[in-house]
Parts: sequence; C-alpha cells; structure tokens
Amino acid sequence: VRIQYGIMNTVFALIASTCAVFITSRLLNGKFHIYQIQIASISGGVAIGASSSFLTNPAIAMIIGLFAGIITTVPLNFLMPILKEKAFFHDSRGGFIVHGFSGVIGSVISSIATVLYTHDGIRDSSQWGFQLIGLAVTLAVAIASGLMIGTFCKFFFPLNKHQKRFHDDDNILTA
Repeated sequence: VRIQYGIMNTVFALIASTCAVFITSRLLNGKFHIYQIQIASISGGVAIGASSSFLTNPAIAMIIGLFAGIITTVPLNFLMPILKEKAFFHDSRGGFIVHGFSGVIGSVISSIATVLYTHDGIRDSSQWGFQLIGLAVTLAVAIASGLMIGTFCKFFFPLNKHQKRFHDDDNILTA
C-alpha cells in the first residue's frame, strides 16, 4: 500500500508543481517563460520524494507540489539573475534552485511527516531529528564540495578576460 501512496503522491505533486509553475511564470513575466517551466516543473517530485509514502491524503501532496512550484519559480525569476550578474554564479540547469530549495522543503516536510504519521500503529517521534540532521549534513557537504570544485575550476580553468557570459538560452527559450 505504501508503494501505491508513494506513486500517487508523487504524480499529484508533479502535476500541482507544473500547474503552479505555469501560473507563477505567467504572473511574474506576463508570458510563459519556458526555461522556468522546464526547470521548476519537477520541483514537486523533489519536494515530495522523502515523504511520499507517509502521506495518505492526495490533497496534501498537491499542496506540497503547489508550494514547491511557486517557491522554485520565484527565485528563478528574481534570485538567479542577481546571482548570475553579481556573484558570477551560473546554473545552466537550475539544480541549485530546484534541488536545493525543493530538497530543503522536502526534508522539512519529511521530518514533520515522521512525527504526524505512524508506521504500523507505532509513532516514532525521534525520527524527525534524524531527518533534520540529515538535511544539515547534506547542506554542509554540498556547500563544501561546491566551493572546492568551484575553486578548482577557477584555478585550473580560468575564464578569458574578455569572456563575460556563459552559454545562455534565455533569449531563445522565451515564449
């Protein structure tokens, strides 16, 4: 039964996040921004992943998907241009926003779900702390390894002083 809940909740969260991305992209840009839709439509699946088999109500999965779609599209619209210009942070596939933001949402939701839902009639209230410790360790490893790889690439593969832009599909992928 848990497998069916996991599949059902993942599909509902993906549908809801895709709908949220279309609506949010249209509201923020006045048109559909294909890059945002392409990147953020999977955010519901990332956010629901760890807790999909705990949830028994598909409406909760859809709310999580809607929230993940919105919380992913807004930074793609406002935060990424600032990071690209000011911090020279180039994220061509949106992994920072989609997996970072949605992954944090998913970790927090899974820690809440472990407290609220029981497994075979037994409520294990200690599991939520392990979920949050896992989130902290994951963030620490991701930040440290990202900084190391970034420093390595900057040292061994420096940019040409005339090279100001990386590859950018924004002009092509705007509907």
